[in-house]
Amino acid sequence: MAAGDDTQKTTVNLAVCGLVVLAAIALLTLLYVNLPPNVQTPYGVQRHAVTFFRLLWGYPTFELPPAIFRIFASAAILLFWGAYLFGLWIVSRLPADQDHTALLPIIFGCAIVFNVMLLFYFPPVLSGDVFHYAVQGRLYAIHGQNPYGVAADAVPDDPFWALSIWREGTTQYGPLWIQLSALCASLGNGGVLLTVFLFKLLSAVSNLVGAALVVVLTRRLKGGDGVVPLLFYAWNPILLIESSGSAHNDAVMMTLALIGIFLLTQSRFVFGTVALLASALIKYVTLLLLGMAAIHVLSRQSSRQLGLGLRLIVASAVMIVVVYAPFMSGLPDPMQVFSGMSASHNPMPNNAGYLLRQITGFAAQAAGLDPASYVNLILNILFVFFVVLLVPGLVTKEAGLADVMGTFGLATLVYSFLIYGGSFPWYLVCPLVALAVAPPVQATVYLRLLAIGLGIGFMMHVTVLIPR
Repeated sequence: MAAGDDTQKTTVNLAVCGLVVLAAIALLTLLYVNLPPNVQTPYGVQRHAVTFFRLLWGYPTFELPPAIFRIFASAAILLFWGAYLFGLWIVSRLPADQDHTALLPIIFGCAIVFNVMLLFYFPPVLSGDVFHYAVQGRLYAIHGQNPYGVAADAVPDDPFWALSIWREGTTQYGPLWIQLSALCASLGNGGVLLTVFLFKLLSAVSNLVGAALVVVLTRRLKGGDGVVPLLFYAWNPILLIESSGSAHNDAVMMTLALIGIFLLTQSRFVFGTVALLASALIKYVTLLLLGMAAIHVLSRQSSRQLGLGLRLIVASAVMIVVVYAPFMSGLPDPMQVFSGMSASHNPMPNNAGYLLRQITGFAAQAAGLDPASYVNLILNILFVFFVVLLVPGLVTKEAGLADVMGTFGLATLVYSFLIYGGSFPWYLVCPLVALAVAPPVQATVYLRLLAIGLGIGFMMHVTVLIPR
């Protein structure tokens, strides 16, 4: 078969897969806007989000028994993942010695359609984080309070206060995210629908920019056509639902990280470091990527290592001071950030993480330590040792920035699955994005399959219904 015919056939197959993904998104939407009464998922459901979105859309109304609802919801999720995996299988089988750049438009075009549909049609019913972002943004922009020192409970009359679940504690996010939240809250002008839409738009645009960066980076770092990495990233159900659907800030964080890696490939070391630091100032998890990238870059600069290191430190220090300056009266409590990573906050721990925590607890008890006080500390120390073992691989002659991303993907996958031990789907955003840019080796394939398997399992938890 001629290469042109093969490309045309693959394009048609991908278009069919894209239609199936759209159908799965539509089915999921219709099901969760009609969730049976008196039940919720282990993560909770935001029925008020549905109420507001019904002002825009005439969703059909029906009521299914919980058991039947779970069957249909499971089928919709499996259909979503099945179409994604079939599309990934199609492009993975293409001849490696041919260029398939002609497939990029259909993959990216479908990704745009998916994001637009989730942005406008899918209410943030599966997670209440967007309302948490909104009330913290309003706390700063509208009420003139410092989210690091004042909890949302200080403004009970705010229209978003009743919509937010987490009102008692101060923020655990970085100052750059507070500034972006304040911007969305200000532009929203007190309107719930508009404010939610702005947060969803920010996440959707970030997701699509991230998709473009995945192609650019994989072509630059690995020399391929970028087709498989783009589809792996742009059609992934977790990345789609958690960005354009639920408006989680992980998409913004990881897109800034990809910008930082791209700038590093251009030898713009200072600007790349600043972009990676900006990512960490959304959520602190990418501080790990910043450290790994810095170690890798400095290991390549034997003749001017000290000078470059000082420039990176100065640039980072200046940015930290500038971004934190408005919040100096209430800098984040490190222990609160640390405790926020504890699986004790997770209503749905995964089995492997739970087992590891039990084993660690028994070991702590045998050593005469209080498990409740030391399990998190011990696990995080073990994770630090694990990361230290990964560092030598970043400074070898053969290592590149793609290896840095792959190593970061492995580390965050281990942390979210075993150390944190939870099953929040959005905690897989970091490893999924990082693995999209990882080297095209067998280890990356296995890690991608593991991340996909975890994604399916974590996403299926939203089909579990418990009494309200």
